[in-house]
Amino acid sequence: FVNMEKNVDDKKFSGHRKNEKERYPMKNKWMVLLFLAATGILLSGCSKEAAREPEIYDKSDIVMGTVVTERIYTRGEDATSEIIELLSEIEHRYLSWREEDSDIGKINQQAGKGQAPVDEQTMGYLEQTLQIAEKSQGAFDPTIGELSLLWDVEAENPKVPSEKKINQRLQNCGYEKIRMGSDGGQDWVELEDQCSIDLGAVGKGIGCDETAKFLKEDKRVQGAVIAVGGSILTLGSKPDETSW
Repeated sequence: FVNMEKNVDDKKFSGHRKNEKERYPMKNKWMVLLFLAATGILLSGCSKEAAREPEIYDKSDIVMGTVVTERIYTRGEDATSEIIELLSEIEHRYLSWREEDSDIGKINQQAGKGQAPVDEQTMGYLEQTLQIAEKSQGAFDPTIGELSLLWDVEAENPKVPSEKKINQRLQNCGYEKIRMGSDGGQDWVELEDQCSIDLGAVGKGIGCDETAKFLKEDKRVQGAVIAVGGSILTLGSKPDETSW
């Protein structure tokens, strides 16, 4: 009995759908045509964007204590100023030993006094830095801060220090003097007394790495060459496919 009712209802519903199609044949066709037209417009816009020649944006500025030069090939907006801001933030917020409020500045001020809380980004930079120090068996050493100050290269009359002073400062160097950890989700770095971190040898390379990440987020960027002092980033390709 139930099956018979279901069959009757199915036939009625089937007939209803058939009647709907017969009553509105043009409506269905117009809906299909409108959908195809909208799709065509979107595809056309995308193809035109892809075919458009990228614009060239150039900029030079002073960041990280050096000259930064940029050239970006993109179909998007000019991002050169944003890159300068990015590099400036990396310098002043994380890496600069000259800035008391940077993470590295705070670590150096806390040397011999205990743990200094740091941002997780600074922690990542230091972990990579210590890996290089270990692999090079100390040939690269991020704890030469006090040693490098002896030359005072930013003074009007910098001088080469005596061998005695160099040897004295070398006693306070050694990447093993850096301890790192995390407590309750807060990363920290501890430095031995009279030891000082100077990331000048890797800071500009870090800046190039972060710039590459930033540019890769914008798919409209075809290529770029960014020079942060002697550290040079090349990304993608030129419009004419010639080498960098």
